[in-house]
Amino acid sequence: MIVANHDLVLADLSLGGGAILPEPEDAIFIFDEGHHLPDKALSHFAHRFAVHGCLGWLKTLKNSLTELNQALAAQTTVARLLATLPDTLQALEPLLGDVFQTGYQLAERPNGLHDDETFKQVRFEGGKAPDGLREQATQLVTIFATLARTLESISDILRESLDPDKQTGLAREQAEAWLPLVALVHGRADDAHALWTAFSTEDPPKAPPSARWISLNRVNGEPDIEFSASPVSAAETLAKNLWGRCHGAVVTSATLTALGRFERLQERAGLASRYRYQALPSPFDYANAVLSVPQAAADPGNRDVHEQAIVDFVAALDKDEATLVLFSSRAQLRAVEKALPARVKQRVLAQDALPKRELLERHRDAVDAGKGSIIFGLASFAEGIDLPGDYLTHVIITRLPFAVPDDPVGATLAEWIESQGGNAFMRISVPDASIKLVQACGRLIRKESDRGRITLLDRRVLTRRYGKALLDALPPFRREIAGV
Repeated sequence: MIVANHDLVLADLSLGGGAILPEPEDAIFIFDEGHHLPDKALSHFAHRFAVHGCLGWLKTLKNSLTELNQALAAQTTVARLLATLPDTLQALEPLLGDVFQTGYQLAERPNGLHDDETFKQVRFEGGKAPDGLREQATQLVTIFATLARTLESISDILRESLDPDKQTGLAREQAEAWLPLVALVHGRADDAHALWTAFSTEDPPKAPPSARWISLNRVNGEPDIEFSASPVSAAETLAKNLWGRCHGAVVTSATLTALGRFERLQERAGLASRYRYQALPSPFDYANAVLSVPQAAADPGNRDVHEQAIVDFVAALDKDEATLVLFSSRAQLRAVEKALPARVKQRVLAQDALPKRELLERHRDAVDAGKGSIIFGLASFAEGIDLPGDYLTHVIITRLPFAVPDDPVGATLAEWIESQGGNAFMRISVPDASIKLVQACGRLIRKESDRGRITLLDRRVLTRRYGKALLDALPPFRREIAGV
């Protein structure tokens, strides 16, 4: 029995499986909080390459060549391999300069970021990199492949030299001293090769494309650029590397279903319909809680009206309530806090102002002292916060938790779905919002005796066609719906 987090399991799978953990074929995996698995998988199988960072480790390798030769050239194969590195490194530098300039030109910033800019992101439509960039990527694939092979061969010899039963012609002490550096730069070269491979290859027809984008920024005041590529879905990767290989698996979570169904999980995680799915009843008595959509709820499309509705509602809260107010926007959180009357503001603990642990401790202390306390939190407070009993009696959700449409991976997937004649909003945004809404409501009822109120201040749940589906997917709270 091995206890590991999702990241370690996925890191092992990205190395082929069985590199860190037992072979998947010999394992039964149990994934708790399994709704996180698809997103975690996406991040593990994504690739990034920062030019500034690459030049840094290339410089380290270049500056170490003399010492490497002095220490390791007694081994003839290592000496031959080291002798090829200066030419490889020399060929790389102008190519990196070219791709740096290309990236800034594609971002329409040939002279660098504007003085008032710190960051600019450009996503390539349909995940398709421009032809000129793809040609440069092809050149970089070749040269990073050469560099990676050379460093891998040297690493292999250094590792063998650590084995007293192997005679490599290299002293163990020398191998031990230089293996960390060589292994590090080999890993970096491998990562670079993977990124440029993703940029140089075309996506299969009719399959979801990879997302590809560039990010301009500054590092220590100097301009830099990062190239990124990611699959838009983890389904194929998980189906091939995990579900298709493991002896067995159980995926469990309080929020595996979206809109009461498993289809969204199947789609995102690559789970076949032939697998078994079961939604179990909760031990909690949800009749102890009231779900309210008050007359004061406003449409967030009118930002000022919605913001004022939140201010008015929070200002009218009972002074001894233990409340969590969930925002989807940091700017709105700050604006509402600023607009509150002083008598209410003194009870507010805002996520921006305090570390999470300290904020929760202060909240508990205030409740223990018989005082009211109001937590203002963002998305991270909608999941994993445990305030049972009197520590939380009112959850206020300021708006439906639709994802912000500025994520390159999500935007590329939505674009592809629309190109296939689908409706990305109904297929992705609404089911994902359903899961997040259930999680947010789940902050209130943490044990069998908990009770309280959930207030939703977003009128769209009553006026849009998806609203009924979102409400129907929530636990069977008692309902107080204005106008219904």
